[in-house]
Amino acid sequence: MHAEMSALHSARADFAIKQEQIHELKRAKHEITDLKHEFSDIIHMISQPHLSPHTWKGRHAKAFKEIRDDMAHACADIKKDQVNGVIERINEKISILEDDMHTLQHRIRSIENEIRKQKEKK
Repeated sequence: MHAEMSALHSARADFAIKQEQIHELKRAKHEITDLKHEFSDIIHMISQPHLSPHTWKGRHAKAFKEIRDDMAHACADIKKDQVNGVIERINEKISILEDDMHTLQHRIRSIENEIRKQKEKK
């Protein structure tokens, strides 16, 4: 019965660790999502102030507009590919940990049943 108690404590500890990891991942995901929204707001500032062909002309105006456009595309790519990719990987890790926790719950119940059976035999 000592082995079962040790296995039960180990499974419960693993469960608690995975639960904490999920909590931390969800917190990080929330923070990243907040930053993503802030980033979206900042991206719009790239095109401010609006410069029309009447207020901004010439070779420098064209180069400046191209730089602005490049910045806007780079920021959109960062937001779409990198930030969304991080959020997706966090979601995948949370899903894996939740599956592991489900398996651990079954293991804990099984060990508890085995301990109860052994106690009833005595």
